[in-house]
Amino acid sequence: MVDFRKRREFLDLVTWCTEEPGIEPRVRLLAGPAGTGKTRTALELQQELQPHGWIVHLLEEPYEAIEVVGQSIGQCTKPCLIIVDNADRSPSSIRRVMEALSEQGDTPLRILLIARSAAVWWEHLTVRGPGAELLDPHPIWFRHLTAEYATEMARAAFSAVTAGLGREVAVERAPTPVALDRSTSMLHAQTSGVVAALGPTRTPGPAELLRLADPIDALLTLERRHLTKSAAVRHVTLPDDPAAVDLLLLVAWLTPRRDTDLAVTLPYRIENSLLHVDGLARLLAELYPDAGPRSHDFEPSLLRERLLEDLLLTSPHPHTLQWIMQTLARDRRHASARAVTLLSSLLLHQETAPPARFIADMGELIRADPDRVVAAAVEVAVANPKTSRIREHITLLLRSCPVHSLLALDSTIDSLARTHPPAAMTVVQQLTNAWETTGIGSEPSDRPRAVRLLNRIGIGLSEAGQVADALASARMAATLVTDMQMTNEQDHLLVADTFKLLSYRLSEMLLGKEALAASERALATFDPLQDEALEYAHLVKRVEIERSHGMRLLNLGRHEDALQWCQAAVRRAEGITGRHPIDRSRHELAAAMTDLSVALSENGAYADGYLMALQAVSIRRTLTTRNPNAFLPDHAIALSNLGLRLSEMGNLRQALATTEEAVSAWRRLATLQPETFEPELAAALNSLSLRLAENGDETGAEDAAREAERIWRRVAHNAPTYRPYLAVSLSTLAARQRAQGDSGGAYTTLEEAIQIWRSAGDKQAPRFTRRLAAALQNASIYLSESGDPEKAFASARESVRIWESAANQSRVHRAGLASAMVTYSMRAAELGHQEEAVDTITRAVRIWSVLADRIPAHRGDYATALHNLAIQMAQVGRTDDAISAAEEAVEIFQQLAGQYAEVYNLKLSSARVLCGALLATVDPDRAEQEISEAHHLVEGISARRARQNPRKLQSIRQVVQQLAG
Repeated sequence: MVDFRKRREFLDLVTWCTEEPGIEPRVRLLAGPAGTGKTRTALELQQELQPHGWIVHLLEEPYEAIEVVGQSIGQCTKPCLIIVDNADRSPSSIRRVMEALSEQGDTPLRILLIARSAAVWWEHLTVRGPGAELLDPHPIWFRHLTAEYATEMARAAFSAVTAGLGREVAVERAPTPVALDRSTSMLHAQTSGVVAALGPTRTPGPAELLRLADPIDALLTLERRHLTKSAAVRHVTLPDDPAAVDLLLLVAWLTPRRDTDLAVTLPYRIENSLLHVDGLARLLAELYPDAGPRSHDFEPSLLRERLLEDLLLTSPHPHTLQWIMQTLARDRRHASARAVTLLSSLLLHQETAPPARFIADMGELIRADPDRVVAAAVEVAVANPKTSRIREHITLLLRSCPVHSLLALDSTIDSLARTHPPAAMTVVQQLTNAWETTGIGSEPSDRPRAVRLLNRIGIGLSEAGQVADALASARMAATLVTDMQMTNEQDHLLVADTFKLLSYRLSEMLLGKEALAASERALATFDPLQDEALEYAHLVKRVEIERSHGMRLLNLGRHEDALQWCQAAVRRAEGITGRHPIDRSRHELAAAMTDLSVALSENGAYADGYLMALQAVSIRRTLTTRNPNAFLPDHAIALSNLGLRLSEMGNLRQALATTEEAVSAWRRLATLQPETFEPELAAALNSLSLRLAENGDETGAEDAAREAERIWRRVAHNAPTYRPYLAVSLSTLAARQRAQGDSGGAYTTLEEAIQIWRSAGDKQAPRFTRRLAAALQNASIYLSESGDPEKAFASARESVRIWESAANQSRVHRAGLASAMVTYSMRAAELGHQEEAVDTITRAVRIWSVLADRIPAHRGDYATALHNLAIQMAQVGRTDDAISAAEEAVEIFQQLAGQYAEVYNLKLSSARVLCGALLATVDPDRAEQEISEAHHLVEGISARRARQNPRKLQSIRQVVQQLAG
């Protein structure tokens, strides 16, 4: 035995375990190549902790952890460590473990995961997975054995074997592993000692094999994992499963062929041994008469599993695959998890197999072990998102497999929905058909499993931009829970979560009233339950649903109701954080504060909205400092929201700095996971473009808009469902081009966006109606400035018609209609349609008046409409009405400028200029006073605002000078 307790990594783990149990991180990953001592270190950690009162579970398979963690949560009174080996074999099991762990805030539990890699599965878990805040994103790496440890192991093995043979041989004869490469593993070091003891050419006889049983058993008990294949030791190539090394060496000695290199004859020997595995098992039992608790290692089914895996690795030929499938179909006990995954991968990758042949092959495999085969195939598909043959094969597979196998997919399905949406929709259709014909399964738990599956599919499809299909999945999930009996809190939580997700999906499709109804249904599930009776996870879910309900109300224009719900959500989150001061509680509190800041702003309370956004960012910053991989995305979202709130307050420089920080965070995330975070980066760049423009940096604003457009164009090329988002980016870029004086170029850019929105499919079109209407309104402005009033008028008219249709369906669209009517009235006036212009602007002012009374945030819009009404009235000779409208506009702008001078002083100066011009012939003294006030405002406008609106400021200055003269 070689002691690993001197290793720095071992001491690091002991320190981590003995910290206060409730402190994060509570889950760590021990990673490194095979044979570097990971499992050995875990065993010694177990021996170190148990004498000090620790409960330590050492699990060889991830799926075992689901049950152990479930039993430990809420019942574990002593410090508990769960060691999960081979964690990367089943990321879905680890995800379920994290879901269970994240729902409990106070369990004194530590989990140590052991894996060979920290690749995509680990990145997904630490960035977006459940309970990510409980994970330490930085693995403890065992890179390779040091020369000191490798030499010590080789000599220990050498001494054990020579003692077993009854020989006295100088230890110096043992090979020095320093001469091997950096992939030297424990098995390599130990085997070099064994081979040196046996001699390079000598094969031991049966009597010596019996004497070797105990030392080989002791040697191989230390490490029983898959290692790098074909580790060359003394010209003998060993397979990569150390748990079967003794078995395979015996195969090499006992089968007729005696080639020096095992790799040459291994497939033949494995297959030959499989045919006689029962006899081989008896032989091993004789060689290991005192194996005791390890006797199960010699059961024929386990021997077949190990041999099958090595056969797949060494001989992945069609005839071999066919033989293995037939073997598995005869006895499902043969289907080890590793063999199933390997075989699924090989079959899915077959480029030449026609669909019928593929289905036939997979059919045999499914009959052997349907649940594991389907799950393994999905994991392979998720890992290969761009392989066209796999996309085709996985859809065919899911269409042909039984419903109970689909229910076993669990947490892998949302990843499948993101990478292979058609395959995920196949699952939705299968479950729908089953529900309409025979029902979902036969067990009571089958329907809840189907609901969770559909919820996950909806999330994945939404993230992939397939919002219409995501809604179909969410509707099916809601159908399944509608008449489901709720007998416990878990049932209530599932129903609440299902309707909450349905509300999200409906909102994405702009079905606001249905979304609100779904949100109300989610809230209703909590009515019979008092907070005191709810577990921690349910309390957090209640806050999440309450703040979501506030956003649904906000989307429908019910601003005051929305504010009350968001305030209630913050109060509840504060109470939870006080009772459970852990990161998950703080995360939910910050999310509730962010939503409340939006509601406050929409109700005109800009200062309160800013303060709430500032608090949310402060919490997010603390969480991100502790665990950046888990919390950085939410921190970036909070920063973007704070930037917008600062802009509303007129703190333009701070708004820009905050938005730049958000862009920096998204850029960092996009570097790590481009497919997940590049769209978020592009959206943040659009916001940055607006903030730069506000600060007068039009060149920088256009650069940011162009970078966003390039990203969206690349994303949309790979996933056409994102083309409408490219159109949003083009619209932002067009505005920047216009600000640079290029109205013609702006229209050309915007025209592409308009064509994209016009060509949106029937499923997508409702989501982008408002975008199309707004783009047509902007196009009208650009065309007018480019000298094409006829096309400008037509574009404005179409915009008004679209908004009128939308407003007839929902009053929430009245603000959009009023804005479009103001633009239309200006275009009508340009063509000499004065009466039509006055009639239209008058209707717009009435709408804005009603909205401003209910929603203070619209008072600025109302004043702008009054300003335009005054212009139109003056042009038709209604001077008194024009003066009345202009004076009211001045009064409103003056009140707003008293609170937000940086935002409204320029608009106030423009309104005073108009008022002075109208009063010039009626009341010269008042006219002179208005012009003087306008002059004072113009001179006091900051340099930053002057850079932001140079043309408008110059125009006002010229008018002021003319009127003053």
